Formats: sequence, C-alpha cells, structure tokens
Amino acid sequence: MEGKLDFPLHGPSLNIVRKCGPGLSDILQSKFGCVAIFEAVDFERDVNFSQYKKPKVVPEKRFAVKLKTGVEVSVWKADLTDFKVDAVVNAANSDLQHYGGLALALSEAGGPQIQRESDDYIKRNVCLATGEAIIGSAGLLPCKNIIHAVGPQLSKFSTKSDVARAEPLLKKAIRSILDIVQKNSLKSVAIPAISSGLFNYPLSECANTIVSTVTCFSLLEQVENNSLEMLFDLKKRQLNCFGIHVVLVCGPLRTDPAYGEGIYFASTVRKAMEVWKERNEEYLYFVEAEVLTGESTLGKPGLVLPPNKLTDPQRLYDSVNGGHDISVIFSGYQALPKYIITCKSQSESSHL
Repeated sequence: MEGKLDFPLHGPSLNIVRKCGPGLSDILQSKFGCVAIFEAVDFERDVNFSQYKKPKVVPEKRFAVKLKTGVEVSVWKADLTDFKVDAVVNAANSDLQHYGGLALALSEAGGPQIQRESDDYIKRNVCLATGEAIIGSAGLLPCKNIIHAVGPQLSKFSTKSDVARAEPLLKKAIRSILDIVQKNSLKSVAIPAISSGLFNYPLSECANTIVSTVTCFSLLEQVENNSLEMLFDLKKRQLNCFGIHVVLVCGPLRTDPAYGEGIYFASTVRKAMEVWKERNEEYLYFVEAEVLTGESTLGKPGLVLPPNKLTDPQRLYDSVNGGHDISVIFSGYQALPKYIITCKSQSESSHL
C-alpha cells in the first residue's frame, strides 16, 4: 500500500457506512484498489465483513478456442471464489499477505487455512519471488487447490518500456503456474489477469501475455528424468555451499568448441537463433534447461575440465563462458532439461 488516509465520519456519512459499510468497502477495492478499514462503527443489524455476501455472479463464457494440442483456452466472466475448476490462481504479493483485491476474496471464502499455509511458507522461505508460484490447500473453496503466483508490480505512471521490462516476469509467473498444473495432474485452472489490478500492469497487454504464454506452453514437450533430477539436486546443493544460483537458459549444443570440449548453452533465445542461422537447417530442437553455472571464467579451446582457480589452485571453476550469453559445463549433472522446443524456419527468417 502506498499510503494511509483517515476520514472522520459523522452525520449522513456515518449513517451510510452503518448501513452499507461492507458494500462500500468492495466498491472502493474494485474501483480504486483501496482497502477500507472502519473503526468504532456500529453496523446496523450486526453487519460485518465476514457475514456480508456479495450478489452471486453467474459464470459466463465469453470466448473459447481449442488448440492443436487439444488444450482448451476460454475466457470467462465469473467469481473465482465459486468457480468450478481443479485449481484457481491467486494474484498474490511476495509476502503472501492476502489483504486486498482477489487475494482477500479468496482468503475469506476459503477460510483461515489459506492464510495460515501462506504464513507457514513465508516463515520457511522469507518470501515468494516475483515470477514464482506455489500450490496450497483450497480450504472451503470449491476447487481442489489454490495456486499463489506473484506477478510484476509497476507504478501507476509506468511507461511502455517499463511494461516491456516486466513482461518476462509475467511470462515466468504464468509458466510457473502451468508447471504446477502439469506436475500435479490438474485438469483445469482459472488464471486471473495477474498484475493488472493493484500491480498496475495494463490489462490488454496482460491478457495478451497470458494467452501467448499458455499457447507456447501447450506446444512444449516436457522432459522427465527422475534419476537425472536427483543427481542435479545433489549437485545444486553442493554448489549452493559456495553461494551459487540456478540459471535458466535456452539453446542448442554447439559443435564449434571455441571455449572448451563441454556442453554449450545459449543464455538468450537471440543467441540460440544466431547459431541456428549459422547451421542453415530447416528444423532445430531447442532444449530449455536449468543449468548450474556456478563460479565461471572465460573458456578457451582444448579444455576438457574447467581451469583451476588462481586464488585456490586446489579448486576448479564450476563452468566456463564465452561472454555473457554462452555458458559451457563439463558435467551432465549440472543441467536439468525441462522442455524440448521444435522450431521450423519460414522463408528467410526463423522464429520460435
């Protein structure tokens, strides 16, 4: 919240609040993104927020399309607190404090279990990062699960460039949601316009990003290898002892060993496309993977292992690089493939 304003109530305004306080609170929240707190007000007929019931919204399907992969994407006007799907998505903040907007509505409808589980997660993990999502119990909601996802937050006066910089984080949030849906074998999920309300992401751009991300996700072939995942997790814990982070990359293997005889990854789609164009091939299979680059240094031809560190000759670097957009690893356990993306060239240009 950006600030707090106190308004004294007396006379006619106090009478209105006594009669319609909960309804007024909903209007202020939906229209202006404000959370109204009424203090020392005796509501008529013991009206309070927990007892107040909004008019029931009848679900209305506005649009639907079935993708080539068999996935159906539809647009609804509906109340997510009463929507019949396997999972509903909550547009959460990083602290998982559900005090306003959709988060408050879902938390109140689902009961105290939703906030309690969120508080437990924050105690263990400090926060839920922007672009990430977690699954939780639905409580009293009619769905099986609730998925809390954090989208990017913009200022009220954000520019087009601000939106462009935030778009990858919104895509990441949607992908995180879809990963959870797939991993938990959920058949349907209701995704609201994440970040478009209190977080000020333009609604039309938000809708386009969600649809395009869902469409691309449905075309991906997921890679599952439980043994490799176990070894990858062991390697990750080993590298994390030295403060190493997981890096998400997308790109092909490289046949020109300019930086060593290892496994090459491009950190950007643009770089991967450059390699594709050099090969002049009609089809290419991109592998999107989590890669543990760890502590890295510039590579060179002929390396079969990362070089020794100058400051500690007994230790090797974890990987080498060819600048900011090429990473090279020498152990297959440092990469965990997630998806295979099949691309086809059209005319003289290539696209994902």
